[in-house]
Amino acid sequence: MNIKTVWSDLETTIKEMESGRGDWNNHVATARAGIELLFEYPSEQIVEHIRKSGWPVKGVVKWLVHEAGQFGGVDPARLDELNRALLNMD
Repeated sequence: MNIKTVWSDLETTIKEMESGRGDWNNHVATARAGIELLFEYPSEQIVEHIRKSGWPVKGVVKWLVHEAGQFGGVDPARLDELNRALLNMD
């Protein structure tokens, strides 16, 4: 799976969560899996896909770091790396 597909699936899941359609627990599991998959890619690629999405980059990065930190599915060093990539984008 490539990052474009992972990002697209995560966006779709988030939009469905916001709409209230579908099974909430399934959406949460899908979003968590998508977040974990995103962190398999370099932080610069993650930031670039957020930027292309039109979503607020800083807000989404902070959300990804928070969520991944909450469920413990991502190495804390990767969370720090994504935060550093955010700082370096300015």
